[in-house]
Amino acid sequence: RGEMEAAIQEELAARMEEEGFTLTDLLVRDINFSEQFTQAIEQAQIAEQEAERARLRVQQIQQEAEQARAQAEGQRDAEIARAEGEAQAIILRAEAQAEALRLVSEQIAANPSLIQYEYIQNLADNVGLVLVPSNSPFLFDFASLAEAQENFTAPPVPAAEVIVPATPEPETETGSN
Repeated sequence: RGEMEAAIQEELAARMEEEGFTLTDLLVRDINFSEQFTQAIEQAQIAEQEAERARLRVQQIQQEAEQARAQAEGQRDAEIARAEGEAQAIILRAEAQAEALRLVSEQIAANPSLIQYEYIQNLADNVGLVLVPSNSPFLFDFASLAEAQENFTAPPVPAAEVIVPATPEPETETGSN
């Protein structure tokens, strides 16, 4: 309004000066615009508001996209960290198992009868009687045990008794003629 008032005052002052008048002050109290001008201004304001709404909506969509991207990145990082942790755990378990196997191998190499000892120990609590066929080898190699202890004497092994089932004699026919 102030700009319009200044422009009108400048234009009127110039015209009045041509006629010999001096314009010292101008007061514009009421400005009426044509209906077309008013509608054009309203349309411009509506367009400006819609443009602002669209800009805000684009900004909101960009923020939502950034949040989704950050969330996906966080999930990806968490999954990578979990997978790396699992991989490290697998490696540590494998290394521990390899070390345990190495130690067991060293002990077996140093004492070959350790396997037989462990076998007997594992059977001891659970087995009251072991039936071994006569043609199977013993659990212990008594010769190596004898070498291990000078005073060791292997117990005599009784010969297995072979029982042959009796076969019934064929019946003969006795008949009367």
